Amino acid sequence: MRSVSDIYRELGCSRNTLYPIIEAAEVEPVLEGLAKMFTDEQFQKIQEVYYRKYPNRKPNAIVREQSSLFKANNDDQTVEVISSKKRFVPVEEIYERDLKTLLAAKDRDAETINELRKELDAKGEIIKILFQNIDQLLALLRKENSNSPQRETVSIAPSTPPKFPEYDPNVDTLTGDLFDQPKESESSAQNPRAPEIPRGTYEVIRQHVKPPSWQPSAFPDDMVPIDADEAVLQFFKGRIPQRTTDFDGLLQHMERVGFPQVSTGALSSRITKLRKQQQAERKARDQLKQV
Repeated sequence: MRSVSDIYRELGCSRNTLYPIIEAAEVEPVLEGLAKMFTDEQFQKIQEVYYRKYPNRKPNAIVREQSSLFKANNDDQTVEVISSKKRFVPVEEIYERDLKTLLAAKDRDAETINELRKELDAKGEIIKILFQNIDQLLALLRKENSNSPQRETVSIAPSTPPKFPEYDPNVDTLTGDLFDQPKESESSAQNPRAPEIPRGTYEVIRQHVKPPSWQPSAFPDDMVPIDADEAVLQFFKGRIPQRTTDFDGLLQHMERVGFPQVSTGALSSRITKLRKQQQAERKARDQLKQV
């Protein structure tokens, strides 16, 4: 409920202007005591008639805008306000400004889309030309393959790798041959395409091979020939130690007794074999003593 005073204050007019408007709106106030009151519906009718008669007095929706210019100092980490402006902008102006921005963005997006479509069409043409060239090359290759003679594939039999003897510390590698002589039956069975070697070829090869240094002819005339095991036992005076350190002296001793081309690895294997034999003999003697 509104009184006459409330209505002319809201409309911003005088009482003399308001009474003709009330009569033109054809509304009758409601008496509450001595005061004349108007309902909300009656106030809307009065407002419509007033703005229809005075359109320039119709208020516009406005928005308060504030723009400020700041200056930041990185050394002091401070911000200084240089200028600040406040103004009231109508909502219609803001709508028009936003509408112009949206239309400009729409035009810009439309131009970008057209450029992208043109690039896509150009790339499609390039891809089409590439596929045509590939089809032509494939046709040429098929034609050349059909005209060229067929090549015969030659199968090569795989060669048999050499068989090396397995390492055994109990085998005498100083006085025995490292490799056994090949047998004719085994060689022919392993490689059927190998040429046949005459039987007298091995005898000719043996005549031209230099005899090893451990043959009896390598020993001096005043020295009784001994085998490699006896030479090692002679150096260690009959008992193999758990750890051998004087390999240089052992090599010099083997050279003096007739084994000048002995390697350290072969000596180490022989010492290990002799050590195991002596350990087995001592263990057997201990068992006999216990019985």
